[in-house]
Amino acid sequence: MCNRRNADARPLVWLLFLVLSLMAPNRTGSVRQRSGSWQARVQLPDGRQRSKTFSSRRAAERWIRDQTDDAAHPSANHTDPTATTTFEQWSAQWLAELTHLRPSSRARTVSALRSHLVPTFGRFSLPQITAAHVRRWLVGMVDSGLAPATATRCLRVLGSCLQLAADDGLVQANVARGVRPPQVRRKQQRHLTVEEVARLAAAIDSRYRALVLVGAWCGLRIGEMCGLRVRDVDVVARRVSCVSQIVEVGGRLVEGEPKSRAGVRVVPTPLHVMEALVPHLQGKAPADLVFTAPEGGPIRRTLWSQRFWRPAVQAAGLGPLRVHDLRHTAVSLWLAAGASPLEVRARAGHSSVSAVLDIYGSTNTDSEDRVTTRLDALARAAVGR
Repeated sequence: MCNRRNADARPLVWLLFLVLSLMAPNRTGSVRQRSGSWQARVQLPDGRQRSKTFSSRRAAERWIRDQTDDAAHPSANHTDPTATTTFEQWSAQWLAELTHLRPSSRARTVSALRSHLVPTFGRFSLPQITAAHVRRWLVGMVDSGLAPATATRCLRVLGSCLQLAADDGLVQANVARGVRPPQVRRKQQRHLTVEEVARLAAAIDSRYRALVLVGAWCGLRIGEMCGLRVRDVDVVARRVSCVSQIVEVGGRLVEGEPKSRAGVRVVPTPLHVMEALVPHLQGKAPADLVFTAPEGGPIRRTLWSQRFWRPAVQAAGLGPLRVHDLRHTAVSLWLAAGASPLEVRARAGHSSVSAVLDIYGSTNTDSEDRVTTRLDALARAAVGR
C-alpha cells in the first residue's frame, strides 16, 4: 500500500521539480531594468563578472549569449564582429527585418540606401561612423543641390538603421541622433476656387470628371481614388468609404490600406459629387473599381497624369497644378464652409488636429479676414470712432 502511494506521488514530484527549474534564476547571466535602461550581468566560468547597460532587453540578452559563447569557445570568437561588420552589410540585415513597411515606404528607404547612404558609409565598419562624419555628409548633400526634404529623409533612414545597431550592442550610441536635419520650408499650399474646380472638371476627359470632383470636394488622395470600389460608395447615405488605395511603386501597382490608420474613414459627399459618381457605379459588381484606366484595370498614375491630367490643367489655364492640390482644395472648401479643425481631421484622415493646423493653418484666408475686421471694429469702438 505504501509503495503504491509513493508511485502515485512520483509524477507530482517531477512536476514540482520542473516548475522550480523554470522559476530558478539564470546563474550564468541576468537582466534587470533600471531607470529606463536594461542592465545585463554575466558570471564567467573563471568566476569573473561583467556587466553592461543597454537600451533594450533584447540587446542585453544577446550580449549575455555572446559573452557565454565567447567563454565557452574562446578560439572561435577571437574577432570583434563590430569591427568587421560594414554599414552595407548591416543595412541589408536591418532592411530585411523591416517587415512593417508599406511598399511605397520601403521603396523610398531602398532608394535612400542605394543612392545616398551605402555609397558614403557602405565600406566603413559600424564603429568607424562618427557624428562628425554624418554632419559632413549631410552638409555635402545639401550643398550639392539635394532637396532638404530628401536629405532629411536620408538622415532619418540612417538614424533608424544605426539605432537598431545600438540596441543590439554593435555600437555604443546612435551617432546620427544628435545631428540636426536641414530646415525644410513648407511649400505654400495651392488650392482652387469653386469656379476653377468646375473649369478643370469640364476640361478633363469625361471619364475622369467625377474623379476631379471627388478629389476637390471630398479630399481623397489619388491612390485612394484609384482604389475606390463600388461597394465603398453609399449613394443613399451620400458617403464614400476610404478603406484601400492603389499606388504605383517601382512600376508595379500595389494595393493596400490607406496611408495611415487614420486614413481609413468615411467621408460625407456633397450631392452634386454623388450625382457625378452614380454613372460610374452602374452595371458594375461591388468589388469593381469605380475609376479605371481607359483600357480597363487600375489607373497607373504616371501614365494617367501624362495622358489626361496635364492636358486638362493646361486647357483650363491652371498650371502648374498637382493632383494632390485637389486635396488641399477640399480642405480650403471645408474651412470656408465653417468646418472645425476636428471635422477637417476626420474628413481628411489626419492623425491629429495639430497636423491639420500645421499643414493648413494658413489656408482659410477668408476666416483670417473676418477676424481682422472684427479686431478693427473692437479698436474703433474703444476709441469712440
